[in-house]
Amino acid sequence: MNVARRIGANMVAAVGGKAIIALTGVATVAIMTRQLGVADYGVLRTALTFVLFPATFANLGLNYIMLREVGVETVRADRIVSAALGLRLTAGALFLAAGLGISLLIPWSPIVRWTILIASVGMLAYIGNEIITGVLQWQLRQELAIVAEVAGAAVTLAGVVLATKLGLGVLSMAAVSTVGFLLTFLLAWALAGRLRSVRPIVDKEIWWQLVRPGLPLAASAWFTLVSLRGDTLLLSLLKPAAEVGFYGVATKIYEVGLQLPILFGGLLMPLFARSANDPRQLRTQVTAALHVLVVVGIAIVLGLGFFARDIVVLLAGPAFIPSTAAVQIAGMSLALAGCTAALRYAAVAQGRQMRLMALDGVTSVLAVITYLILIPSLSFIGAAIGTLVVEIVMLISLSMLVGKGVGGIPWPTHLVRTLLAGLLAAAGIALLHETSLPVWAVGSFAILIYAGLLMLTGALTVSQLRAVLVTGP
Repeated sequence: MNVARRIGANMVAAVGGKAIIALTGVATVAIMTRQLGVADYGVLRTALTFVLFPATFANLGLNYIMLREVGVETVRADRIVSAALGLRLTAGALFLAAGLGISLLIPWSPIVRWTILIASVGMLAYIGNEIITGVLQWQLRQELAIVAEVAGAAVTLAGVVLATKLGLGVLSMAAVSTVGFLLTFLLAWALAGRLRSVRPIVDKEIWWQLVRPGLPLAASAWFTLVSLRGDTLLLSLLKPAAEVGFYGVATKIYEVGLQLPILFGGLLMPLFARSANDPRQLRTQVTAALHVLVVVGIAIVLGLGFFARDIVVLLAGPAFIPSTAAVQIAGMSLALAGCTAALRYAAVAQGRQMRLMALDGVTSVLAVITYLILIPSLSFIGAAIGTLVVEIVMLISLSMLVGKGVGGIPWPTHLVRTLLAGLLAAAGIALLHETSLPVWAVGSFAILIYAGLLMLTGALTVSQLRAVLVTGP
């Protein structure tokens, strides 16, 4: 099986697995939100968002750099990934412990602080699993990572059901999530161990080899987190917990949806790295990747734009209906975020970490200013609008950065045709919404309309689909 088909097979596995995980996640959130209510769900979202900050400090840029290094330096690949795992777990434990100390200085209630403590354990497992997932992406065995994630999601769902039957609260829900992360990490690690020798080791030489080019990326990751998650923290400080709960539905959808383009970019990273010295080849790869992400992104905008209210009721219950507008805005942010994820991998492959860091730093300042302006008056709707503004700025900046190394901005293939198909599909779906058809029927017709228009406009061809879906030798 050639590399292109293996990547296609991995993407099919990723899409199928993520669909199962998404459905499991929908059931989990549906039960959790109904058990906790808006305010307690806001507490949980505040804690989970907070632990992302120390965890991101422990990121150290390892995800990108490790994939780049094993794609180039194949002889020491096993030792590189083992050192990366050891470094990630060590840094994660130190930064998460520091985060616990900082949480004591923030005027939150004791229940928020206890939830942060429990969530920190799960976050350590989560950031360790990022390295293991990178190993499986490198080996083009994404289906094994998906198996581990599905198992973790299933255990989390079972735990939430049990906690609900026992009438337990937010601390128990946090503990259940932590158990799910731990299981995912340990199972993925065991599966990766069958392919390569992966164990956490201390190797100062390799640590420095990974950290030195990774530090600008680590700074970029933290700046990006401030840009895209600072809204929830500011919201938790400026508004009641219930407002965070409403916004939590939108941010949860955003987080789940962003996993697929991150996986996609991770699978492409070794190819980007090998093409870094061939601008024409890299440009071709990037434009093709962006085309896929634009096609999917428009589908997300259509889905969340027209069916947000129904999705909110299904996902969280009628009490969360005020989240509808935030979910619609989050759909646009998610569509843009998919493209920026791929461009970020391309920028790293070009070795543009320092410029990436500078761009992310400026964007984070803009984001905080935007949130401080919008959140006091518009609450969580302002937070959602602020995130959309940040995503637009990121997309423009990253397009220009990558474009400097490939002879011009890498526009997605067939961009105009894809946008035309999306606009026509939106008009058709709007007309269907005026009929008396049930939601499931409108949704089904919407999928057929968009897919048909993609084919009709030439934005997506049968040969392109065959290239992705045919996985035989």
